Amino acid sequence: MVSTSAAEAPTEAVTPSLFEVDGGSNNLQVGYAGGNVVSRVSHHQHTHTHVTVIHAPQAPANEPQVRKPSSAEQSATLRRLDQLRDRIAILDFMERRFDTRMVINLKSEQLNLLNMYLDTVMEDPRNLKNPRAGRAA
Repeated sequence: MVSTSAAEAPTEAVTPSLFEVDGGSNNLQVGYAGGNVVSRVSHHQHTHTHVTVIHAPQAPANEPQVRKPSSAEQSATLRRLDQLRDRIAILDFMERRFDTRMVINLKSEQLNLLNMYLDTVMEDPRNLKNPRAGRAA
């Protein structure tokens, strides 16, 4: 690159030109040049964006979404089971109907069915440990 000082600048009308300076990005130098000067200014910017997407496992499209009961709902059902003299018949029902003997493994609809079954069983006071306790909510 050639540049001249203001004292050496030609007397004819000149327009300032921009010169690219090596040694850094976005560095420009203003100077005067005589004759036919073709200047080209190019600016390149590269932006790299890294995105990490984590997909949660989803139920297959043909399988309906089923809400799991809350621990409070499960606890209420377990308290009802504790009121029975013999819960073996209820656990056998659960195993036949739901393939489990564990309340925690039941889905919401299954827990509702179990509670309806418990309603029927608990209507007979002979099935309760303490017949005066009656039915629990």
